[in-house]
Amino acid sequence: MTLKLLLETNFNYSATAVDLFIHANTVRYRCEKIEQLLMLDLRDPDVRFNLYAALRVQEILVDMHILPGGYVGRVHEKLHSSEAATGH
Repeated sequence: MTLKLLLETNFNYSATAVDLFIHANTVRYRCEKIEQLLMLDLRDPDVRFNLYAALRVQEILVDMHILPGGYVGRVHEKLHSSEAATGH
């Protein structure tokens, strides 16, 4: 949720903080943690674009009932595990 709001507010920490009902410093901290976890530079416009596109694709796949809501993981692994279970 934090990353999505950061992207939607063009990394406006104050606006993101208001939407999340948290302090702007907490948003900064979360942003730093996201960078560490993803090993990406969130100041890079290409990185921001790719992350926004990925989040939108995920939302569309959930809306189409291809992915369950809140799914975190690799589609490839999920498909292969379901194929193994059905024998396809």
